[in-house]
Amino acid sequence: MMSNIANLLKTHNLNPSKSLGQSFLNDENIVCKFIKSANIGKEDVVLEIGPGLGVFTKILCEKAKKIVAVEKDKTLFDFLVKEFENVKNVMFFNKDILCLELRDLVNHSGGFKLVSNVPFSITSEFLYWFLSNKDYIERSVIILQKEVVDKINARVGSKLYGAISVFFQYYMEIVPLFKISGSAFFPSTEIVAEVVSITPKKILSTETISIVNEKKFFNMVKMVFSHRRKQLKNTLSLKIDKLGSIDLSRRPETLNWEEFLELMSNLEERQDNKKE
Repeated sequence: MMSNIANLLKTHNLNPSKSLGQSFLNDENIVCKFIKSANIGKEDVVLEIGPGLGVFTKILCEKAKKIVAVEKDKTLFDFLVKEFENVKNVMFFNKDILCLELRDLVNHSGGFKLVSNVPFSITSEFLYWFLSNKDYIERSVIILQKEVVDKINARVGSKLYGAISVFFQYYMEIVPLFKISGSAFFPSTEIVAEVVSITPKKILSTETISIVNEKKFFNMVKMVFSHRRKQLKNTLSLKIDKLGSIDLSRRPETLNWEEFLELMSNLEERQDNKKE
């Protein structure tokens, strides 16, 4: 497939954009393994970010009800529109996915299945975009840098564990599936990638939902991790040693998402009591 992609780029006078992080998966076996792991059915509406040359898109069109593909690169967008002009179940948008909200993208009553080789250049921004659009994504099977997968799936206490780990583990079940070496891409890269399945947790209790103001929760977790070596009581400006069952001499990397949830609840309760 590598020679096919190289020839395709040359034939259409296309060049991978370094600034957009374009890197095309060129191993046919890995492409098939990736698409198979997404388990796409005839009723699924698939969202593809950065379809590039349409390698995944061609296969997905045969499996899904509809494909919604967002390509920022105008040259590639024009190529894709022409390449798929006779395919009825795919829609292309020449947009920056980071500037879009899924609820406004297309009139679709259900959730999307996200199947994408996410451009490496937007990974950090993509993670927060993903969280802000999580209510419209049923399941994701995506290719990310391995270090990013390690970060969102990091264990409590590890160096990689941070605010983004808490957010993803609070909302999602994260299952790394298989690694992809940099040589499997065109152009080749030294970055090791990983295919990961991310699925919203089926059960978030009514109590959990009712006690968390999402924005406040995000802001609090980000704030304490911005001072990750400080004790919680110092970062939160509290003159007590314990709040509920949470020892405030602890540092943020020692708390799992359930404990952050309890901390948030206790802080709100403390603030409400002060108002009274």
